[in-house]
Amino acid sequence: MDASRWFFFIYYILYTTYDILSPMIGIFDSGIGGLSVLAKIREKAPNADVVYFGDTANAPYGTRSLLELKALTEAAVELLLSEGARDIVSACNSVSAFMTLSESGLLASVPFSITEMTRPTVRALARDFSGKKIVFLATPATIASGIYARGCAEADLDGTFFAVSDLAGAIERGAPREDIRAIVAHAISEIPRDTDILSLSCTHYPFVSDLFIEEIARAGLSAETFNPADSVAAEVCTGCEMSGAGKMRFIVSQDSPTFAALVKEHFGNMDIEVL
Repeated sequence: MDASRWFFFIYYILYTTYDILSPMIGIFDSGIGGLSVLAKIREKAPNADVVYFGDTANAPYGTRSLLELKALTEAAVELLLSEGARDIVSACNSVSAFMTLSESGLLASVPFSITEMTRPTVRALARDFSGKKIVFLATPATIASGIYARGCAEADLDGTFFAVSDLAGAIERGAPREDIRAIVAHAISEIPRDTDILSLSCTHYPFVSDLFIEEIARAGLSAETFNPADSVAAEVCTGCEMSGAGKMRFIVSQDSPTFAALVKEHFGNMDIEVL
């Protein structure tokens, strides 16, 4: 058994013995992006107990190597399990791409539930938009992994894939709105004009979905934006334990005013623990 298998075996003991009477969902992302997924889960299951870890010290993940993503993923899962999570949601497309690569074997080897972003996204698009021209906008790490290209091939979807280098980082650090608009406008200028569906395949992107809609209209396109968080939340709420008291905990690896502001905007006044 290699080191990563031992890691998950040890934390399986925590998983099966900690807080059994009150199952908790653990969500992690490089920072604020996963809050878009949490918001959708709260809409569908307000009684679910959730612990959220934002790895703000290492954000964004979208330019990280596979080795870095592996180490960051294992550390995040370790933390969430130690805090009582029994179902894990990887609310980061870059991490999800790493997790679903055949050489990682992660999803098949762990003894607990993990929901990632890419497969629920492709399933929803295949169900609702078969025959449409779909463009996936995501980070360089996600696009380079080829995970959405493989998913589209398996689902017989007409997909095109574009990496957006700076957008997640700009959103994460709270860059001026017009700076973010410029990045969005440039991304829209590169997509095919006959695009039907624009999948915002980085969990940071839905926080500026209004800018995407405005720039799509400005470019004279008729594309509709798609937020994968909806489909991921639906699968989480189907496959995980939703009973609880509606408790939420937020943990970050580094203090972030942007993170704090978004938590307050979407979830009210909440304590944020800094590691």
